[in-house]
Amino acid sequence: MRPEPLRRRVVPWLAGLLAVFLTVEAAQAHAVLVESRPEDGASLASAPAELLLRFNEPVSLLAVRLLDGAGEEVTGIEVEARGETILVRPPSALPWGGYYLSYRVASSDAHAVGAALRFGIGVLAPGSVAGEPASSATWVTAGARWLVYLTALGSAGLVLFVALVPLPTPLAARAERLAAGLALAGLAALALRLGALGLELAGLPPGALLSAVPWGTAMRTTAGPASAAAAVGLLLIAGRRRLPAWSVIVGAVAVGASFGLTGHAASAEPRWLTVPALGFHVLAAAFWLGSFLPLRWSLDLAPQTAALVLRRFSAVATAVVAGLILAGVALAWVQLDGEVGASWRTAYGWRLLAKLALVAGLLALAALNRYLLTPGVAEGRRRTRHALRFSLAADLALGLGVLAVTATFPFSPPPRALASLESQAGSAASDGLVVVASAPEAQATLTLLPGRPGANRLQAWITDPGGVPLTAREAEVAWSLPTGGIERVRVAATLPAPGVAVADGVVLPRAGRWSLRLDLLIDDFTKLTFEAEIDVR
Repeated sequence: MRPEPLRRRVVPWLAGLLAVFLTVEAAQAHAVLVESRPEDGASLASAPAELLLRFNEPVSLLAVRLLDGAGEEVTGIEVEARGETILVRPPSALPWGGYYLSYRVASSDAHAVGAALRFGIGVLAPGSVAGEPASSATWVTAGARWLVYLTALGSAGLVLFVALVPLPTPLAARAERLAAGLALAGLAALALRLGALGLELAGLPPGALLSAVPWGTAMRTTAGPASAAAAVGLLLIAGRRRLPAWSVIVGAVAVGASFGLTGHAASAEPRWLTVPALGFHVLAAAFWLGSFLPLRWSLDLAPQTAALVLRRFSAVATAVVAGLILAGVALAWVQLDGEVGASWRTAYGWRLLAKLALVAGLLALAALNRYLLTPGVAEGRRRTRHALRFSLAADLALGLGVLAVTATFPFSPPPRALASLESQAGSAASDGLVVVASAPEAQATLTLLPGRPGANRLQAWITDPGGVPLTAREAEVAWSLPTGGIERVRVAATLPAPGVAVADGVVLPRAGRWSLRLDLLIDDFTKLTFEAEIDVR
């Protein structure tokens, strides 16, 4: 037998060996940060004793720097590398403020990986802004907001009902006692809302409620004076027995006026229209909400007395509900920026439509109660009285639904705000820095406002070669200062309109030649990256 040619014996071994190397190389990837303490963007109630970085594989430490919010290095830190874990210990307790933990490591495939994590102690992390997508903390805030609506508006509504609709003395006393109880509950709800809002704004864990940080954060916003005004009104309502009779009416008005001090509607122009319209809208809604239980209680009275209460309420409610609708239409017109079509093209519009659907149900029940059921109550029909009880219970359920939808309005900016953002992004920024970056089949004009060290807004206008705005699913902005030892910092950008990306909280702690990067996810298979450098002085 002839010996097998050498190449036939060697080639299979070489192929197998090559396959092994290719498999090993394919299995290797750049090191990935899988855990950090604190997390990127977190705000802490107290200074951490140590900072931790943990990767998915052992890494070689190249550089670690801890910088304060002004980009100045914190000296004297201790760094300990343990395989895939890096521990950083500050020399002493860090004072309140914003910080960057900038790191650069080499992974097992000899590639360098770097980034900068941001965190705050007692304050927001650098680059963090309110109004990001709804999180669990945001939903907690919405729940607390709903409790404020239920208790504060319920209390004010009962007071207004007793003042505007003459009731038999026992029924009036019962309504006033409930109003006082709701007022006290409203004070607790106001405190809860402030704490939850502070947690949301500062990105703090629930345990931080035991510290003063979330409360101080919330009080520095417009929610602070608004809550103070509402608290004064609730105290006047709760102290009805020790104060003049007129004080409860002042309290109810103060509660209604407090809603004009914060929120989307309160900041809308023209203020001469929106502020009084919002105040009246809130007080009218409170009166309507506060009427359901007293009307239901009145059905236990003699038929003629019950019918008298119902007729008195109908006479007042006609004018109040008409005013409520007019004020609501004016506010909706302003928030929709005068464009009815925005009601089904935006998240805010869909919430408004849901609220209007519930209000339509309330109006339908009101018409049923007034024109069909109230006459039957006067005639002493037992079935009609039972039907009216059921109808009023349905009224209350729909009213609570209206409050629940209203509590979620801050989740979505109104179209008027979106239009303002789009206008700003599409216009030239004379007081900012502008740079143009290109990607395959696309171009982005990046505008940094105000274009100075500190907090900035990055606005991007992205079009295809024909000048048509590009529609994207997601956007992310990143920036770094390699010469200053600050690795890449990333934040999510919002997409308020086709071709527009906006990132608030682009904090540049010092002057220098900064690298900017915008990543756009167009669809599941297309991602565009725009990179540029910009001189900030």
